[in-house]
Amino acid sequence: PICGIQAIKFTMLRATLALALVAAVLAGPYTPDLQWPSDLPKNASSFSAVAIDTVNSEIYVAQRGLAFPQPILVFDKEGDLLRSWGSDIISKGSSWGVHGLSFQAINGSGFLWVTDTGDHTVKKFATPSGKLIETIGTPNVAGSSLSPLQFGNVADAAPGPNNLLYIADGDGGVNNRVVEINQAGAEQFVIGSAAAGTTPGKFNSPHSVTYYPDQSLLFVADRGNNRTQAFSASTGKYVGEWTCIRPATPWGVRTWTSQGLLYLANGDNQTISLLDLSTSTPSALGACSVLETVKVDPTYCTTPHEIDIDQVFGEIYVACIGTNSRVMRYQMQCEDRPCNIRKH
Repeated sequence: PICGIQAIKFTMLRATLALALVAAVLAGPYTPDLQWPSDLPKNASSFSAVAIDTVNSEIYVAQRGLAFPQPILVFDKEGDLLRSWGSDIISKGSSWGVHGLSFQAINGSGFLWVTDTGDHTVKKFATPSGKLIETIGTPNVAGSSLSPLQFGNVADAAPGPNNLLYIADGDGGVNNRVVEINQAGAEQFVIGSAAAGTTPGKFNSPHSVTYYPDQSLLFVADRGNNRTQAFSASTGKYVGEWTCIRPATPWGVRTWTSQGLLYLANGDNQTISLLDLSTSTPSALGACSVLETVKVDPTYCTTPHEIDIDQVFGEIYVACIGTNSRVMRYQMQCEDRPCNIRKH
């Protein structure tokens, strides 16, 4: 029998193991890799976006602080800074104008899409060279015209099938719409309008957009209305909306396609929500179901702004603005990779 000091030690050990188990459950499968990136410039700040280059195995990060001479930082997967660029192309005012980043792979070549709120344009760059390929919109003109095409505080861009591009326009103040354009730069359809609204298909600061190929859906982080709306990617028709993360607010939206997961960065309460897409169809959203909530420590990240998801291992890359700003990586902890979030 266990008695005396041994009993006390056993009780303490059992309590410690119980606390560790509770902590593990609360932490979930994602944990922050605080050593990544290993080579973050100290004078870079206000990290607005991140994109994973799947062709060249590099990570692109947007930073808006003028104390660092370049707005685009390029890291390898280990977190070492490889190069930086963009000062001769990205607009510069009270900060660098870069807001959103997204990556596109076409026939083995890589391209980086950059939304520039400073000059109201969307820019396409070749990777890894950083060569400017195309500018969409009317530089330095904020407007709502479709001919010529104008944007206002353009927030994000999502590459789609057949060289289509979906543009979230914008980050408050001018337009509240999503515009689909074709390879020639011509508008195909518009969801929303210049004026903000609360009805289905209307927006109040559409802050982020992503294309989900499995069901040919567009997901839009309708930040001002505190909801995530879904639309047909082929017609722009309203499919539904999700609000189950409230009171959290969707800022950034991306998917882990093979796992059928929607990731929402919530800038107001420092969380990232993982929602289940497995019951959604091209014409109807399934029930709004949060599978996991990843807590973001405000000590390191005051405001999660935009995100990207590694499509192989499900790693979350988070760009943070605010007082404590940095770019972070969250990794899944499991025995077999890639991890299956539905087992946790």
